[in-house]
Amino acid sequence: MKLPGWDRLLAASPVSRRLLAGSGLTLGLRIFGVALAYASHLVLSRLLGLHDYGIYVILLGWAMLLSVPARLGFDTSALRYATVYLEQEDWPSLRGFVSLAFGGVTALSVLLAIGMVVFGHHTAPSTPPSDILWASTIIVPTALIGLLSSMMLTARKFFAAQFFDQLFRPALILLFVGGSTLAGGVMFGTREALIATSAASVVAVLALFINFAAVFRHSLRAAPDFSRALTWLQVSFPLLVITGVQELTNQLQIIMLGGLAHARDAGLYAAAWRLASLMSFGLAALSTVSGPMIASAYHRGESGELGRLASVSARIALAFAIPAAIVLWLAGPALLSLFGKDFVAAYPVLLVLIFGALANAFTGVVAYLLTLTGREVAALGIFAGALTLSAALNVLLIPQWGAVGAAFASAAGTLFWNLTMLVLVRRHLGIDASALAWQPSRSGG
Repeated sequence: MKLPGWDRLLAASPVSRRLLAGSGLTLGLRIFGVALAYASHLVLSRLLGLHDYGIYVILLGWAMLLSVPARLGFDTSALRYATVYLEQEDWPSLRGFVSLAFGGVTALSVLLAIGMVVFGHHTAPSTPPSDILWASTIIVPTALIGLLSSMMLTARKFFAAQFFDQLFRPALILLFVGGSTLAGGVMFGTREALIATSAASVVAVLALFINFAAVFRHSLRAAPDFSRALTWLQVSFPLLVITGVQELTNQLQIIMLGGLAHARDAGLYAAAWRLASLMSFGLAALSTVSGPMIASAYHRGESGELGRLASVSARIALAFAIPAAIVLWLAGPALLSLFGKDFVAAYPVLLVLIFGALANAFTGVVAYLLTLTGREVAALGIFAGALTLSAALNVLLIPQWGAVGAAFASAAGTLFWNLTMLVLVRRHLGIDASALAWQPSRSGG
């Protein structure tokens, strides 16, 4: 066994150079986007206070969670099918896929929004109905943004795929929040925060759709071919469940804190989670670019290219995560105080989440290596196991440890699915997707 050097992984391959070039743009966008998102949450946390901010993130968590099944898995299957149809200039098939995806996502997201309004009082009985209503209006535009962004990625429009969601939407939230607070006599609370978030999402999805229509104009003019519709649905469904389980895993801690603890604990966890997510900068940037590349390489049977994509992604992701972890460890209290003085109590939560984020960076894009190579059922089983583990630990730990217990549950679930997928990718694809990137020794090597 031998460990390939960084020069071989980063410089020798055109695939690596393309991945790094696209990831550089993505990383820059994410830096500005996260800065804007943090600014919006810092403003909201200071305006609302710890308790009301906790209510806001709980309702927002429900809206974000419901927007995932609303996409019907088409946001992920687009990377697998639309990428190939674009390369082959198969406009009828692409038009059929787009039509089916948009129709299904729009219809289901509306139904889920109605369901949140009707049944929301059961999950949050003390929350005003108007707050639940405004939270539900976030579902439809968020689901469509996810689908449109994935479609733009398949066309290699990395800037547009991220700009409207990562930068434009949080900038609009800041604008709407600032405008409402500067207006005389306006009392800013949870409802106003949800209205601002909803309005920003609607404007963002409309702007993104205009760009989408311009990029996909050739396919939109073609007569749709629905002959592969059953295949699209058969593949999209397990991908839908996978994405839903992933998002539920991400939102589970805040939702269960709202039920098993207090809104204050949810607010503390949300602040710590936002800081810990800084460690995933590199991995998120690489994943955005690598998804279509993985689907294309697997379709062409290029196993060597898959290996290089996995190696580069994991190593760069870890190279970003380690310095970020050190900064968060040393400056965590000061950074948490930006949310408000009460949020410094989330520092132990942050320390626990750091370990889960390091494990996630170490294994790179293992989830894509399974879901985009026809092994989505295995990936679903692993994510379901991680969700079950995390939920069980939440029930055991939250009543006694609050937000810290939720952080332990989150880190344990993250560690489980990353390491299990790492083993599975090695077994089925012959690829070590970790930052170590061990490869079998070759004669003469």
